[in-house]
Amino acid sequence: MVRVTIDTSEIQRVISNLGNAPKWVPQTVHTEMITLGKKVNAIMRSELGQHNYTSKLADSVTDEYNRETMTAEIGPTAKRGQYDAGLIAQFGTAPTRVPWIPIKRWGEARGLSPRQISGAWLSIATKGVKARPFLNETLQRGDFQAALEETANKIGMRLAAQVFVPSGVIGVATTE
Repeated sequence: MVRVTIDTSEIQRVISNLGNAPKWVPQTVHTEMITLGKKVNAIMRSELGQHNYTSKLADSVTDEYNRETMTAEIGPTAKRGQYDAGLIAQFGTAPTRVPWIPIKRWGEARGLSPRQISGAWLSIATKGVKARPFLNETLQRGDFQAALEETANKIGMRLAAQVFVPSGVIGVATTE
């Protein structure tokens, strides 16, 4: 007679491994979240690079993972004087006096005439710096969404595999 025999040993193995979940779930999450942080770092750098005449803000992006809270934080750390350059880029500013030299360099990097550069400097002094909401733009990018989905899928697959196979082969079927 030909037949497949399935017993409950696999179910028993799954149940027995669930008791060890506090040991293997965090490590799986840690590994994938650290990888996600690195991917989002590169995505944010790319987004910031579109708004700056130097790469200082983009180059300042860091990613840190907190194992206790299982959270990744990604963002720029650059300063403009005593001010957070990421906040200035994200939200803009009220009218403010800024040094001429950085504005001159910015304008020259864009090929602006001295008159246009003066106009930009005056605009900052009278209107402020326009917001460049790079966080929203980063979050809306397809590659950001893909990175989140890929991470969620990898975590799900690794956890599912760990439940069924803490080590070894998944299932055994016998034929007679």
